[in-house]
Amino acid sequence: MLQRFFSIFRRGKPVRLFLLGLQNAGKTTFLHRLVNDEFINPYRTMGLDVEEVKVEGLHLTVWDVGGQKTFRKTIWDKLLNLVPDVILYVVDSADRKLIKENEEEFKRLVSLKKIQHVPIIVMANKQDLEDAMSPGEVAVALHLSDYELQNPERPRPFQVIPTSMKTGEGIEEVIEKIKIYINKKKK
Repeated sequence: MLQRFFSIFRRGKPVRLFLLGLQNAGKTTFLHRLVNDEFINPYRTMGLDVEEVKVEGLHLTVWDVGGQKTFRKTIWDKLLNLVPDVILYVVDSADRKLIKENEEEFKRLVSLKKIQHVPIIVMANKQDLEDAMSPGEVAVALHLSDYELQNPERPRPFQVIPTSMKTGEGIEEVIEKIKIYINKKKK
């Protein structure tokens, strides 16, 4: 069974993984963790960065999309026409001032029909900071249970994973969850 599971990732097209979230949430730092397996000082993505990455048996095309309001209103909608295999929505869980804006963008994202079956993993990032919200607090702030209840006959998988790009916490769990979602999709 494991041999069949891993053979799925060796053939075919790369998995399209979209990194979305507000500015300074840690999307680019996550991508650099995947590529270089180390923490780098974060910098702002201006527009879009696309990288091919092979990690733990997965061949990924990672689309790191800038989180500034300008990009969210222009690039996100156009880019989502490509329909990713998995979306990582990254939240700076230490920035409580932006949680309402995160909730609004997340609501807009999950309401798009073209991606209604795409699994979304919410990364409650910056867990290494003392004032970070717990994954449960992030789930409540984003109203995840509301979205799961709205469509019980076709539930969309949601998962909140605590992460820290600085320490590497949660990255392996995110990769494992991506593998599970892709394996389910291939069946």
